[in-house]
Amino acid sequence: MNVYIWLLAFSDRMSRHGADRGAREALERVDAVLDEMPDSALAIIKGIDTTRLNTERLKADYSLLRTMALLKTDPSSATVEGLKPAYEYYGDSGEPSRQAMLTHFAKGMLADSI
Repeated sequence: MNVYIWLLAFSDRMSRHGADRGAREALERVDAVLDEMPDSALAIIKGIDTTRLNTERLKADYSLLRTMALLKTDPSSATVEGLKPAYEYYGDSGEPSRQAMLTHFAKGMLADSI
């Protein structure tokens, strides 16, 4: 009986890890094509199952990359609300990073369009 419970817990953990890895890989593909092919980036991001975003960082990265893709392809569809997870995660982190810089850039672009 204990082995069954252990296997159940292990398989649950591995499936969550798999979802995390699959979502991370999709977001990395989006990031790789965002500058050169923003339409392709947007298509990829629209295909991501958001239920697979099981960490705050994945939610923030999805939010940031989706907003950036929208700013490049259809700026009127990008919203401050859509950027909110990224801003909550990276906005006041105090750690300099590419994601933090892009989050502030996107927020400025959205504020400028209001």
